[in-house]
Amino acid sequence: MMQNAPACWSKLIGEGKIPKSMAGSALSRTACAAHYEAMKATPDDPSVVTYDVDMTIDPTGKTQVRSLGAIACEAMP
Repeated sequence: MMQNAPACWSKLIGEGKIPKSMAGSALSRTACAAHYEAMKATPDDPSVVTYDVDMTIDPTGKTQVRSLGAIACEAMP
């Protein structure tokens, strides 16, 4: 995310790693910068994108996942 946030975000959406319903909530480089600075991470360190989900699994095993809350970014430990 620190190197090219728009391209990274598009890739995550395209690969299904971020729900399409969250596509409009793209992170910017500045959203990650404070955490990278606090961890003394360099911009080329990998990013971890986090968000809360609510998952329901019915008795047949069918799952329903809803994304909740804000999206955050941090440096991979």
